Amino acid sequence: MLLDYPIVNNEPSHNLKVYVYESLIPYLIIDNFYDEKELSLIWNELNFLLDGDKFNPPQKTGSATERGKPIKKNSGIFLDTLYTERKYSNILNVNGKFYQYFHDITSKCNSWWFASLRGSFSSIDKDSTLVSYYEDSDYYKAHWDHAVLTTLTWIYKEPKVFTGGDLFLNAECLSLSKPEIQHPLNLMGSPEKIEVKNNRMVVFPSIVPHQVNSVKIDPNYRNKGMGRFCISNFLNTSYT
Repeated sequence: MLLDYPIVNNEPSHNLKVYVYESLIPYLIIDNFYDEKELSLIWNELNFLLDGDKFNPPQKTGSATERGKPIKKNSGIFLDTLYTERKYSNILNVNGKFYQYFHDITSKCNSWWFASLRGSFSSIDKDSTLVSYYEDSDYYKAHWDHAVLTTLTWIYKEPKVFTGGDLFLNAECLSLSKPEIQHPLNLMGSPEKIEVKNNRMVVFPSIVPHQVNSVKIDPNYRNKGMGRFCISNFLNTSYT
């Protein structure tokens, strides 16, 4: 089932919309998540990170491996390790918005997954934020995250000069521990494609296999910061 509604509280006041999917995989698509002021703050930091080649290769951003090699081709940086205090990062400050409006955003979600999270959200007391950048021919093969909930927010410069970079939930994959074993969720349903869109956030259970198909950039704009940025927020609990 798909619902379409704006946040009804006084904030945020811009044209934020939440689309709720509750079939095999419960997930949300949130369009226009950040307002213009917040986007400006994000771009200030993204341009800072691009300048001077501060992004790291896959080996340094926690990539899963296949036969000893990373299963992704992109660059990235964990902001939590870059800054000594969160206040110094525009992105770490503005993405706290999701925590602030979590109950409003999920208020019309009827799936057991989001209902359970609303009832125990106070236990989600730990998070980490990875900023990734996808240039020409970059991708991320099927994998899952070591967290409770994953949010992905896509940002890119307009006009869009690339194709690909779309997300596939329930991506067809084999077990990372035993590559010959098919992931059980694959047997229950087909992958669901979510088109990359500027200022779009996707929220889903971290254990769901997902992947990003290859990005193709207009040759005239390669290596100019015109690719696909993704702000990944991994929400978790510190309880053991």
